[in-house]
Amino acid sequence: MPVPRRPSFTDIPIQTLAGVDTVGGIQSILWEHDRGYFTTSAQLWDAMKRDDRIKGTTSTRVGALVAAPLEIKPANGKARAARAAKLLSGDGEDEHGLWEKICPPAVVKSLSAWGNALGFALAQIIWQTSAGEWLPRLKVWHPQFVYFDWSEMRYMVIAREGLVRLPRLDQDPMGDGNWLVWTPFGYQYGWLDGLVRALADKYMMRGWDYRDWARSNERQGMATFGARVPA
Repeated sequence: MPVPRRPSFTDIPIQTLAGVDTVGGIQSILWEHDRGYFTTSAQLWDAMKRDDRIKGTTSTRVGALVAAPLEIKPANGKARAARAAKLLSGDGEDEHGLWEKICPPAVVKSLSAWGNALGFALAQIIWQTSAGEWLPRLKVWHPQFVYFDWSEMRYMVIAREGLVRLPRLDQDPMGDGNWLVWTPFGYQYGWLDGLVRALADKYMMRGWDYRDWARSNERQGMATFGARVPA
């Protein structure tokens, strides 16, 4: 991994989506997502997490990953590698290693959730150099301001400081030391396997079901019915 330049980037406050209940609205969002523009699809996924079933099942999937035991093995048989593995994993269940500081469970949950939902996740690598050592920490960025630049074949993110070019994992899998780009379904076109594409219309239909069910209960609960029949 190259020596990090330790630049400073600031994320932009996110915008929310009130809700989409038309087929045209859903198709428009997915059209943009399929072409690598993730603003509205990220907003839609935030709205979809209001659905109890989508929220519950995705939380179960992410929770299973976090609950799984983590084992860090030495890279080779050298004593130095064994010390590094022990430093990362800690000594037993009572003493946590550096991995808990580098990538705590909350970060793992967020990265996994966005990776499953949109097909990619983004985190900034923030380096701390106190005590004479380099310790990276991950700060998850909301993918609302990320898009895929087809001219450079790379992900781009909009920060307050301007446009940031993210590392191309297909050319340099080790990255640039400043950003973590996680693409669980592949670097290029991996976003086509995001759950938002499969669940968007189901989310819309469940909204229709709740609305029609509530309206039916409201009408059937009225004490008086009026009828107009032929003379």
